[in-house]
Amino acid sequence: VYRESREARWLLVALAVMGLVCFLMALGPEVGWDPAYYHLRLPKLYELQHKIYFVPYIYPSHYPQTVEMLYGLAWLLGGEESAKLVNWSFWLCCGFALLQLAVPCGRRTALRAVALALTMPLIGTLASENYIDLGMTFFQLLALHEAWRGRPLTAGILLGFSMGSKYTGILAAISLGSALLATGTAVRLVTVMALVSALPVVPWLLKNTVFTGDPVAPFFYSMLGKLEWASGVSQTAMVEVIPKLLPTTWAARGEALVIGLWEFLQKRSFAVYSPFVLGMLPVLVWRFRGYEHFLKVYILIFTVLVLLLAPDGRYWQPVALPLCILAAVQWRRLEDMDLTVIRRAVCGLAWLSVGFGAMYHLVDMHRMFTMYWVSLGLEPVKIYYLRVRVPSPWYAMCVNVMNHEVPVGERVVVVSDVQAYMLNREAVFDCDAPGSQRWIYLLARRHRDEAAFARQFKQWRARTVFYIRGKAMGSVKGEKWSPDEISAWARFWNSRAQLKYHRGDCAVYELGAPRKPGSPQLHLPGPQDWLMRELVEVGQDLPTLRARFKEALAAGAESAYAQGGYGELVLAAGDAAGAVAALRRATAIAPKSHPLWFSLARALIEARQPGAARAAMERGKELNPLSDELPVLERELAELTRQ
Repeated sequence: VYRESREARWLLVALAVMGLVCFLMALGPEVGWDPAYYHLRLPKLYELQHKIYFVPYIYPSHYPQTVEMLYGLAWLLGGEESAKLVNWSFWLCCGFALLQLAVPCGRRTALRAVALALTMPLIGTLASENYIDLGMTFFQLLALHEAWRGRPLTAGILLGFSMGSKYTGILAAISLGSALLATGTAVRLVTVMALVSALPVVPWLLKNTVFTGDPVAPFFYSMLGKLEWASGVSQTAMVEVIPKLLPTTWAARGEALVIGLWEFLQKRSFAVYSPFVLGMLPVLVWRFRGYEHFLKVYILIFTVLVLLLAPDGRYWQPVALPLCILAAVQWRRLEDMDLTVIRRAVCGLAWLSVGFGAMYHLVDMHRMFTMYWVSLGLEPVKIYYLRVRVPSPWYAMCVNVMNHEVPVGERVVVVSDVQAYMLNREAVFDCDAPGSQRWIYLLARRHRDEAAFARQFKQWRARTVFYIRGKAMGSVKGEKWSPDEISAWARFWNSRAQLKYHRGDCAVYELGAPRKPGSPQLHLPGPQDWLMRELVEVGQDLPTLRARFKEALAAGAESAYAQGGYGELVLAAGDAAGAVAALRRATAIAPKSHPLWFSLARALIEARQPGAARAAMERGKELNPLSDELPVLERELAELTRQ
């Protein structure tokens, strides 16, 4: 009877809308950092090499990868599109698992719980991108179901799959064991479940032990780790990452427990967790019996552990789904109360939460690959393309060049922290963790001559360099290169690097045999990045700008980009003559770079040289006749001519 009611139909409509939107979004381009960096990238590398192996320059390859293996299986059977739909199927499976888990509370409560859970904006985002959290959550929901029904062996195996997907799966294991003990389960059965849960995790621990010496890498890596790669890239990543994952002192843990929930809400969690679900947190202090008490203990222990582990609540998502069952239970109980105002408020908030999640994704899916805002005239087409084609419109074209022309078995060196899962070649990233020190910087610290740099690239089997200017500058650290380091690297780069492809901010270089002469190049990765950041920070102080740039040139940090950037900065500071000189030097180094020609034309307009400005603009127009800068330059030239 309930399945045919109007309420059930509306809940099913909301679930259908959410499922369809997430399905379409899952077919769009992958834009999530973790999926592109390793959740999808590692299975693709395994497929390319026809084996599961350790990838030292991708630090998350330390982690267990049960869900990634499912991505890999789908990739083998149906390519990338099939792999990307695996995570969406976990959204569906979580719904069925939660439905079974909530059946003891009644059919109406079960469907309400599923609707509250699967329409959460966070769950929709996870279903639309290839994270592993929904897979881990699915295993945990099944483990809860099996444990309550007295099946410790299958519950243990499922908990093992959860921990084999992400180390934080141990939180579910501890919470489930506590919930069973609190509801009278024998210690012997809980012990059996705990022992069995280790079995699916052991292969990953053995893999880590063999390759790094640390079975639970990256944790305790400073004490046990033995891997050396690119002069300590992996070790540096461990130093950078671990403090961000765990409080390191008892004081920090206490602070996390006291104010963690407040910080959790301060980080706009209401935008990703339904207001009704968070609003039901106070019901955890209420008394429950039997099955509901079992769920309550599980949720409470899990929540406390999460707040101790990470005050921002980043690992709380899996327990939000069981909480939806208790939320639906309280929805039903409050609905039956005589207090009309409370009943209406609760029901209204509950329906708002379900509708909000579905509508949020229906409207917000345009950020992935649809053109709702463009169709309504609220967003220019060019901005839409810039957002979708991360990190630049030319990225896919550069990748295509490398996939077709880089020999099989050779690695591509990526100078930035770009997500490179589109590459059909191995890629050595310029940093193997967001915020970690960059290997270019470490390389210059380690070596001092061309021959040593050449030997290092040969050791890495890398002869192709993919340089993304904006990404590299955006994440470079503030350490200043010494003159000796700049000179050594510049001599190597300018004598070996040969530009193969360049569009926008993306360039592909080949590191071939020595070439003569060793003239400055379009880009000089490393020195020019810190130089430009330093110059930008100077602002419009012309004497300081000139002094810093002169110092950099004396050390050998010259490149077309450095000259061009300096020219634009001094132009903004009012030195048109200095800007023209710098930009002429830039176009001489890189005569096929249209942005430099347009910048030179603008500087010449400021210097009141219309003839030369017209010639520079026409040269840029030959290289890029569709540039948005052309109409502006034409208008400025016309005004200068009239004057």
